[in-house]
Amino acid sequence: MHQYSYAEEKLDEALRILATGAGDVRDRLYLWYWSVHFLNEGHFPDELKKDWQWITEQLTKYGPLTSTTFDGKPLIIYDSVKYTLKKIKNSTGVKIAKKVYDLTRKLHTKID
Repeated sequence: MHQYSYAEEKLDEALRILATGAGDVRDRLYLWYWSVHFLNEGHFPDELKKDWQWITEQLTKYGPLTSTTFDGKPLIIYDSVKYTLKKIKNSTGVKIAKKVYDLTRKLHTKID
């Protein structure tokens, strides 16, 4: 088994969600992210780490939307990914989805 097979398997499963899930691309990116959020740069060859980093940075760009409870404790209304996806345009979501697709293809090419 190749050292990047785990990432390849998880990206393949998540790519199906991105391609066939309900909603616009931002809704599907949210589901995609939660299918692969446990992956990190160490799961990718050096030449693909920047692609992974770019994707995760784009999906968490605006941080979480928070508020404060009556007793002064922080309350997360939307996590970083959900809030970012609510703020970006669908066309930006398409760019991120294309990068996801390209990363998955590049990883397949690297492994084959």
